[in-house]
Amino acid sequence: MRLSKPRERMLAISAGLLVGGTVLIGVVPAVASTPQVTKVKADKSCIEHTYIEKLGTYYPGVTTANEIGTYGTYHDPILDSSGTTQLGTGVGTLDVLYKRPSDGHIIEYTTEQYQFADGTVVVSDYFDRTNLLAFKWVSESAKGTSGAYLGMSGKVTSRVISFTAPGYPALDKFILCK
Repeated sequence: MRLSKPRERMLAISAGLLVGGTVLIGVVPAVASTPQVTKVKADKSCIEHTYIEKLGTYYPGVTTANEIGTYGTYHDPILDSSGTTQLGTGVGTLDVLYKRPSDGHIIEYTTEQYQFADGTVVVSDYFDRTNLLAFKWVSESAKGTSGAYLGMSGKVTSRVISFTAPGYPALDKFILCK
């Protein structure tokens, strides 16, 4: 499949942000602490974290657009469950791909790198954008790539909390296991 020139440019910018994300994130002074562990199995083979993610900076200005072909790169703050303390940063790409014939729902693909003080988690998967915009839970595959999360895999489930609050906050729940 051949990509259009604008999409090739966006893919190159997105790849640069994802590859350079650790360097970019490394200079963000608001990474205040280790993420909150809300549940750990007795053998410490699984961890569960709950966060608030707010829209930060989007290129080329994508927020809640729902048109097929919408794509962009973003840089979001990851906050504690109270929404007051920044724990990390998410850098990612999104691509609104198609309308599912069976129910007319919009399908999106995202890749995001979450950088925390104790390690990095990468989320990359397709999800139902129609459900997300209807305040329903959506789920994506997640993999720990460094630090405390290295070698772990699992899911992140997300649900938008508000489209009227600044940054359209979403509740993210990570469950990662070895």
